[in-house]
Amino acid sequence: MSFRKLSIFLILLLIIMLVGCEMGSGEENKKPVEGIVFQNARLIGDAIQGEKVEIALFEKEAKIASEGNPYDYDYFKVMAEITDPNGNKINIPGFYYQATTITLDQEQNVTPTGISGVASTNPAEPQGVEVVTKVGSPHFRVRFLPSESGKYQIVFNVYKNNALISTELEMEINVKKSSTPYKGVLEVDPVNKRTFRFTNTEETFITIGQNTCWYTSSTRKTEDYSVWFSLMKENNMNTTRTWLAPGSFSLHSGETYNNYDSRIEYIARLDKLVDYLEEYEIYTMFCLINHGQFSKTVNPTWNDNPYNVANGGILNEPYEFFTSSEAKKVYKSELMYIIARYAYSPYILCWELFNEVDWCDSYYVYEEEYTLWHQEMSKFLKANDPYHHMVSTSFLGIDGDANKLSSLDFVSPHSYSFGGKNTLNEIQKAQKTLFDKYQKPVFFGEIGINSQNGYKNYQADPTGVSLHQDMWGGMMSGGAGGAMNWWWDSFVHPYNLYSNFKGAGAYAKEMDLSGKTYELITNQEYQINNSNIDIMGYNLGNKAYGYLYDKLWTYNNTSLVNKNNVSVSLPFNNGTYQLKIYDCDSGEVLETKTIEAVDGMVNFTVPSFRYDLAFIIK
Repeated sequence: MSFRKLSIFLILLLIIMLVGCEMGSGEENKKPVEGIVFQNARLIGDAIQGEKVEIALFEKEAKIASEGNPYDYDYFKVMAEITDPNGNKINIPGFYYQATTITLDQEQNVTPTGISGVASTNPAEPQGVEVVTKVGSPHFRVRFLPSESGKYQIVFNVYKNNALISTELEMEINVKKSSTPYKGVLEVDPVNKRTFRFTNTEETFITIGQNTCWYTSSTRKTEDYSVWFSLMKENNMNTTRTWLAPGSFSLHSGETYNNYDSRIEYIARLDKLVDYLEEYEIYTMFCLINHGQFSKTVNPTWNDNPYNVANGGILNEPYEFFTSSEAKKVYKSELMYIIARYAYSPYILCWELFNEVDWCDSYYVYEEEYTLWHQEMSKFLKANDPYHHMVSTSFLGIDGDANKLSSLDFVSPHSYSFGGKNTLNEIQKAQKTLFDKYQKPVFFGEIGINSQNGYKNYQADPTGVSLHQDMWGGMMSGGAGGAMNWWWDSFVHPYNLYSNFKGAGAYAKEMDLSGKTYELITNQEYQINNSNIDIMGYNLGNKAYGYLYDKLWTYNNTSLVNKNNVSVSLPFNNGTYQLKIYDCDSGEVLETKTIEAVDGMVNFTVPSFRYDLAFIIK
């Protein structure tokens, strides 16, 4: 055989061998095709049980961002496969990250102005100009929350154009034990289907709070939150609501709709906000989009929206955000980024897909498509969030079509129609209607006596009676907790009305409804010897939580007389019980005594009161 023929033969043999390899086992085809992308992974700070663990990944060659969009999870993604000490696995997406420092420059003599509401100039509060400074080079990070102490094994699976290209990088982390048990994230109570509880401890969580959707000050910005949250915690508040809006925390409100480089300082501020949530133990409804971004008429910011073709985007009209397959694909990538960066935090009460989505353009023309969008995005969140936070949405009124979806965990009505009405009675009616319809928890995300502005609310209700009644009415009439007012920045904070939450917050800490069935007291044959007094609350047969109030009491009718010798009779299991009476303003116990339930009824008399009293029997 000539050398030439031998060469041809060898080449053909090599081709056959290569083809055979290509057609081999599927397992071989799954091997990475590019090798190592990241040369090392470094733990940032300590690893402690129940606290954020953060890992920085550094490229072997800095080319990911130069070859494509590092925020596009279809182009590039890192998935950390994390195995805990018990052998349980979760997959956490990584995210593209630019380190920053955030400082408050108190030397700059600038008078703050309000972005909305009222910017506080109180010298007793921190004042100055918030400065965000980039530090170091961009890189990828992974965040997760270890629920156990011990050794964690991590494998970083790297994908490019949805193909696995590297599985080489691994690390082991030793997580230190914490003295504080990890409660878990919040979920719907599977038994009563009305309240929330923590996944690990199964402890009842009753919401007591208010909206703080964006920072108000044009200067100190996120330092607003340390001021608000510290006062909220002092007054037993535990819940708030955050908007990813263009003026504050939105990711896609910069130069492009799918690249967040121009939003680095805003995302850094969102990180700081989440840190404040944890510091002050406040849980937030994480509202992902506000209606104005996709509206030309209602609080419109469509003209500035990078999704708009006029700004280099892909949508001709706002409603196309809900119908365009390309827009949905891009937004899912944004959801992955949000999950990667913030899902670790148990202080995310829920992902709220939209604020008042029916204010978006052509909602009633494309209502079915809007509902299908909610279904698709809620299922996507549930499939990709390893911590399984709850998902919700909201409408401009009490109800909306998407509330029927099983992938939305609770109903979050909004209403400003309580002007001149008895708030306690109206909340009770609304919550009953919605629970009867959907058999889901009902949690008022926004409520008010008018929708004009905070100063109008103050003129009508200078002492905050409506705030007090929002809390007690929401949590004692079948809701998941207190109904949250909107005017935090122009009503509650400027006029220091935080004390209206204190009593309800103290009482809520005493409520244990987790895993228990109960009846609303209003559905039972109770008796009260004063026709002006009504009651709401929960009867568990051998435990009761009750709230007594004057039916004539509203924010514009406070000239009421004391009620003396008010007696109450409730259906109850026979036995001996302890009765505690609570002051509804302070949350303090006014009286403790032993009572008897005989012939299936318990009877007791409460101390003199003017507006309201609360009690617990157990």
